[in-house]
Amino acid sequence: MSVPARHDRSDALAAVQAEVPHLTITDDAELVRRRSTDRSNMLGPLMASEVGGSLADAVAMPANEREVIDLVAACARHRVPVVPRGSGTSNFGQSIPLEGGIVVDLSRLKGVIRIDEGSVRVRAGTLLPEIDEAAAPLGRELRIHPSSKRMSTAAGFVIGGHGGVGSIRHGGLADLGNVAGLRVVTVEEQPRTIELRGEETGLVQFSFGMSGLVTEVEFPLTVAHPWRDIALTFPTFGDAMRFGGDVTLADGLDVKNCMPMDPIMASYLVPLEGCFPADRAGALCMVASHSVEGLADLAARRGGSITMDVAVGEGPRGFPGYEYTWGHAMWWLRKQQPTLAEVLFLLPPVDPVGTLLTLLDEIGEPNWVSSTCQRFAGRPAPQVALGVDGSVPGRIGEVAAAAEALDCLVVNIHQAKLGASSIRDFGPEQRAFKAAVDPLGICNPGHLADPDLDPAASDHASEAARLAASGWSSRFAGS
Repeated sequence: MSVPARHDRSDALAAVQAEVPHLTITDDAELVRRRSTDRSNMLGPLMASEVGGSLADAVAMPANEREVIDLVAACARHRVPVVPRGSGTSNFGQSIPLEGGIVVDLSRLKGVIRIDEGSVRVRAGTLLPEIDEAAAPLGRELRIHPSSKRMSTAAGFVIGGHGGVGSIRHGGLADLGNVAGLRVVTVEEQPRTIELRGEETGLVQFSFGMSGLVTEVEFPLTVAHPWRDIALTFPTFGDAMRFGGDVTLADGLDVKNCMPMDPIMASYLVPLEGCFPADRAGALCMVASHSVEGLADLAARRGGSITMDVAVGEGPRGFPGYEYTWGHAMWWLRKQQPTLAEVLFLLPPVDPVGTLLTLLDEIGEPNWVSSTCQRFAGRPAPQVALGVDGSVPGRIGEVAAAAEALDCLVVNIHQAKLGASSIRDFGPEQRAFKAAVDPLGICNPGHLADPDLDPAASDHASEAARLAASGWSSRFAGS
């Protein structure tokens, strides 16, 4: 049986519903529209044009793993695509149903299965704050969480996230040990459940949900601290960036987040305007209370000083400081400059700050720049989000090419496909695992780039597909 074309899918959908009458499946137009979108338009107009108008045919809301298995079995028998989804906080288009089908909303699969001082195991739809609440009595917390923590689910973070708050010490999610285990339901007529442990979890991590449906996640825990939101200012952006490098290497300080930014970027964080005087660069940090003094000493070496020191979430308007960093930084920009688009890259290990300043001088326009401090495969790897005017045709590509020419590693975040130019290369091992757990190719189809196709050689490739981007795996392969 072949996969029915979208316009011929009504009979197949009806057959699925008839097989699983105990499941909640709806084609309500408004719910389908909401569950067919995420936050990808924040990245700029190229992604919006890539995924605009993509809609599911229906939405299913299983209440437990048994219902997930029943649903995917019926969908496999009738060749109906399934698209797993959490809260839809992705910036990369992962949960957008490019070829229709049924969005499988896993938000009802909630709850802690087990927890101890070392790790926690939860169901897929458990919100990350719920995990930290469960860990708090043990004096523990998650190692890493995204800036969208308040809304993010456990499985959604694993299959669509790459790092975040905590990556300055613990690295990215792909680094060994940051995801302890996963339970995956295969998409077959007779679904299997597979437990992945340790390094095997990388087969699913940042897979956009193409490699089966994750129903349980196991995370390691770390020591919880009373965290402070710290704002600092510096004479120049170079000073702020060098401070970020100092903090990344200061292992004696308990720091969970650090984002240096240029004066223009700082001015767009409107609730914090009192913390960042005009024409001075800034930085936002999340620091344990006992490490604030040491952080101030590091800042003073670069001419910096503290302008805000409050408990996390007690700053202006009650936003935690991390909700101005990572993916949220571009959200604050685009609220006021809707045409901005993001170019995302890692700086080279040799003279990273000098490289960034050279790039900014070469592109020669007002810049909106922030840099999240992180480690990648154990090494400092500053991640830069550079805002450019996405309304100018070809501008995103020009800036990406200029960054690549300076030995920066650019990732293509402007198309909803995974390949060599992505944050994680969806390589031969991941492709083989996908083929094994999704032999019919109906698990979130359309999101996998053709490894044999060179977009630059095609006259019909989109501007997004042709961007200069080497991806992040190349520099760190084998490290």
